[in-house]
Amino acid sequence: MLRTLGASRRVVFQGVAAEFTALGLLSACWRRRGRRWRDTSCAREVFNLEYSPDPWVWVIGIVGGALWWVSRACSRRARW
Repeated sequence: MLRTLGASRRVVFQGVAAEFTALGLLSACWRRRGRRWRDTSCAREVFNLEYSPDPWVWVIGIVGGALWWVSRACSRRARW
């Protein structure tokens, strides 16, 4: 519809990219909630363990992902 109203291809692409990014983040959040519920119930009911997630997993995951993203961006700019 934006294209019909005179929007450029770039604007249409940015809108589609934003939409898919939002959908991806939403699905990732739901998947994470489902995994947490499954892991907690499995640990408590099947293995009779007290489940306590480690907060360092989040820190390491976010920092590791950011470092991977930066190294990927830098390797694209470097001409080997």
